[in-house]
Amino acid sequence: MNVRVMGKHPIAFGLVAGACFALHPLAHAQLAPFTLTLGETVTHDDNLLRAPAGSEASDWLSDTRLRLDYSDTIGRNQAMAWAAIDDSRYRHDSQLDNVGHQLGGEFDWTSIDRLSGKIGLDDNSSLYRTGSTGDQSFQGKSILHTQRAFTRAAIGGGTTPLGFEGGVEYSDSKNSAAALSANDANQWVGDLGVSYAESPDLRLSLLGRRTSGRYPNFVPAAYSFHRDDLVLGGNWVSGGFSSLQAQIAYSREDYSDSSARHYWTGFVRGNWQATGHIQLSASWARDTTQNFMGGVLGQGTGAGSQGGTSGAQSLVTQQSLSLNNAADLTARWQPTSKIELAGSYQRIVRHYDNVPFGAGVLDGSDTSSQYQIGLNYQMNRSFKAGCSATRSTHAPGDLVALSSAYVSNAYSCFAELSLH
Repeated sequence: MNVRVMGKHPIAFGLVAGACFALHPLAHAQLAPFTLTLGETVTHDDNLLRAPAGSEASDWLSDTRLRLDYSDTIGRNQAMAWAAIDDSRYRHDSQLDNVGHQLGGEFDWTSIDRLSGKIGLDDNSSLYRTGSTGDQSFQGKSILHTQRAFTRAAIGGGTTPLGFEGGVEYSDSKNSAAALSANDANQWVGDLGVSYAESPDLRLSLLGRRTSGRYPNFVPAAYSFHRDDLVLGGNWVSGGFSSLQAQIAYSREDYSDSSARHYWTGFVRGNWQATGHIQLSASWARDTTQNFMGGVLGQGTGAGSQGGTSGAQSLVTQQSLSLNNAADLTARWQPTSKIELAGSYQRIVRHYDNVPFGAGVLDGSDTSSQYQIGLNYQMNRSFKAGCSATRSTHAPGDLVALSSAYVSNAYSCFAELSLH
């Protein structure tokens, strides 16, 4: 279903929002265990490609989403599946027009012998967005295709404080543009650990993790890497109103060119229900993978996508040559059960320590920041809408050879109807 008119984005948004209201009576139809969702998001970005001052180009983006979810309980088990299509259109830079998809499934199982686990897979495609760190080396269009399969199992819990768990995951990513083929990568992740929970409020864990990956198209030659982590973690919950999760890990990376690195990584994440209407959350993370903050941050105030569970670790990329520190602070206020006002601040600092780059080395840090505020209105369990404003900045610091300074302001509104 495509009801958008190119170059008429406000009209397109009105049409989809109107369709949501027109179809609203159907939202009471019984589709369980399925959920069908139709959504439209319109965004204006005054610096679409994250270009430096004087080279900015603004554009309107219209994104129409159709999504089908399945969730059902089968005995003691839970089955989930999802399929979605995103049709994205740009008013001026039409070369970036694309159709993305999300497809996946997961099966969570539990036995009577305190055995439990999950198995799943997903397949996704989306537009590769460049310039998030001020990198202007690629300005074309590329579709990023990712695949993932995983399985996990655990034993313990209940009346026994001691538990064991382990899992295996495979990830693969490919770019459609030949200029980005050097970023194509695949990796295996395996982990095995033990946990101890004397009470439901406190859980401690010790885990060993092995990551092995390869860049098959890297220039001048393919190379592989291995990473080993020894992770100590803890989860604490206080009365259901506050929670604290932390991990600290000693990590070692080895590369096929015989180079190796040792470092400490980890994260701390806390949530606090200050009152019945106010919720605060904060997090800090330190790691090398480019997208490591996705599982720790990623709590935006706009319309987020639904999906399956996150994997054991983000895909290691070329950016893993940097050691990154990320911090996030989010506040949510719900004056009524239907209205939510949220604001967030994120800051990411990348640090390179004498890393070879071209004919020289990278030595220094750069900083990316993002501020966001959004207002969402949930009419009922079937219809919601909202708007948000986001300001993104990047300061190259000592890494002017790697990135450029930029400022971007984006404003978006969405409407979404779900038939349950």
